[in-house]
Order: sequence, then C-alpha cells, then structure tokens
Amino acid sequence: MSNMILHINHTVNDVVYPTGDWIAVDPNADSFIFSQGSAAGLGVSDGDTLPSESLLNRYAVLLDAVNPVTVPKYFLADGSTSLLK
Repeated sequence: MSNMILHINHTVNDVVYPTGDWIAVDPNADSFIFSQGSAAGLGVSDGDTLPSESLLNRYAVLLDAVNPVTVPKYFLADGSTSLLK
C-alpha cells in the first residue's frame, strides 16, 4: 500500500508542479475550510491565523436543500504554521 501525497498550488496562476509556490498537505495536521471568507484581517481570509469556531460559523457557507450553493472561498488550515492559506 502506498500513501498519497497532496500538494496545493498557492499562487493565483496555474503552474506545473514543482515550479511555483506549492504547499504539501499533512493529513494529520491540516484541514480544508469552505467559507464565505471575510475581509482581510478579520479572521477568515488568506494569511489569517486559524479561526475560532465562532468565526468559522460567522463566515460559514449556508447550504440550501433545494438550490445549488456556490462556495466562494476554499482555504487550507495549515497546522504547521497556524495560518489560513
């Protein structure tokens, strides 16, 4: 059995691995956050420290049982740096 290694491109442009800014995901320490996001520095934006449960709920994406929902922001909660990326 082999382990999957996941890297995420942390740039605006698509680039071929390994050029550019790639982040290795550690499944034991990292997680994904799906959010509305907040303005920079308000708790749920790129580069902010890992948000509290209260902030996650405040900027959560509300699901609808009938209508499709678009998730505007996807973050990596990087456990090694305690930052959102």
